[in-house]
Amino acid sequence: MARQSKVTQPTEGQIQLFRLPEVPEPYKKAVEVLHSKPRAPMSLMHRKLLNAWLKNAVESKPDKEGWWSLPIVEMSESIGFDSNNRDYLTSSARDLMTMVFEWDIMAEVQRRTLWKASVLFPEVEITSGLIRYQISKQVQEKVLSPEIYALIDQRIIRQFRRGTSIGLYEFCIRYQRLPKTPEVPWETFRDMIMGTSADAKSYKQYKVFKDKVLKPAIAEVNTVVELKIELQETTKGRKVVGLYFLIIRPETPPVEEFSSPDELADTAAMVALGIPQTEATKLAKTNRHNEIAAAIEYTRKRIEAKNLDKLDNPAAYLRRALAEKWAIVEGQSQAKAVTKPAAKKTSAPDQSRLQEACLAQRDKEAEGYFHELDPSEQQMMVDEYNAQQELATLKIKIGKGKAHGKAATATFYRWLAHKTWGPLTPEQLLEYANNLLFGGKSS
Repeated sequence: MARQSKVTQPTEGQIQLFRLPEVPEPYKKAVEVLHSKPRAPMSLMHRKLLNAWLKNAVESKPDKEGWWSLPIVEMSESIGFDSNNRDYLTSSARDLMTMVFEWDIMAEVQRRTLWKASVLFPEVEITSGLIRYQISKQVQEKVLSPEIYALIDQRIIRQFRRGTSIGLYEFCIRYQRLPKTPEVPWETFRDMIMGTSADAKSYKQYKVFKDKVLKPAIAEVNTVVELKIELQETTKGRKVVGLYFLIIRPETPPVEEFSSPDELADTAAMVALGIPQTEATKLAKTNRHNEIAAAIEYTRKRIEAKNLDKLDNPAAYLRRALAEKWAIVEGQSQAKAVTKPAAKKTSAPDQSRLQEACLAQRDKEAEGYFHELDPSEQQMMVDEYNAQQELATLKIKIGKGKAHGKAATATFYRWLAHKTWGPLTPEQLLEYANNLLFGGKSS
């Protein structure tokens, strides 16, 4: 087989199957809602529920009466609510039904006059296991098909522990590609992230608002989000009248340098044949150029062969061609034929047990291979696998709190091994038996 049996540990940020993978969960949040002002106190739970409901509405369709539905268990996972206090959850949901918003208060006055204040969720029904809700017709079209929006990551929303931090994050995220946000009167910004309860006496002074609300929110945003923000104040005399935020994008990690043009070309060619870029880069750095070029050419000729069956898995074929030196070696220009060794005869029961043991070994190698991939490549593998599964119990469910059975785990890695290296061949089985008996040495 082409890989060693050592299983590497996943690096931070990668999908860790069947634990608590951190996979982005973005959705388009309309700017009309993004930069609205609540006319009531806006708590952490209110903001998390609002985002969970909007995300569900964007990603699903309502019933014939215009109701969206969301299982309470799924909703709790989406917002990271692991308490048994169901009363608090449902009372917060009812609060949203009566909460009035002033839409898009950052827009120009001429455009803003087209929008009136209204509730966002005029009807909400709660049963023992289901939340049903409707969205205000005034903003429904904007919510479902926004022309101007920000990508809000529910995974990030779930991590916040302050409602004001979510408000600050959402205010800034729309301008993440710009050096700074627009300036806004500090009282207006206070009401946007806290709700109009901020008119309470304790927050009428900017100094108190800054120390008690703004600084902790900035600190949390800079801890949770890769994007960094810095507060800037505008003054009139000695009085602070407005504020805005500088947006500091993290330095992009340097792209892994290739030692030669051949290495870059080999990587691109392998990616074109279906090998993930992470693996292709590693192969290009650990194999000779002439060996890689020969294996690529050998695979292309096999793909184009008219007298043979269609090659279903070029990537797996290329891996084997490279690992087993099926083509040009040491600068030779003629491909060598592969002589398949005859498999050692064994009784049917013994061969069956040997084959299963060999497949189990490949499953472990597939797990190690999976954890070497980048998160985006891991996600593509999971999506492709899930699309082929008819049974829900065998699908991989990515998300916080999602559990997976042993059957799903085993099936996934068996599928990945077959996708990566192709079907188990007699010579691979013989090699495995030889390793068991002689530690990899010929008898």
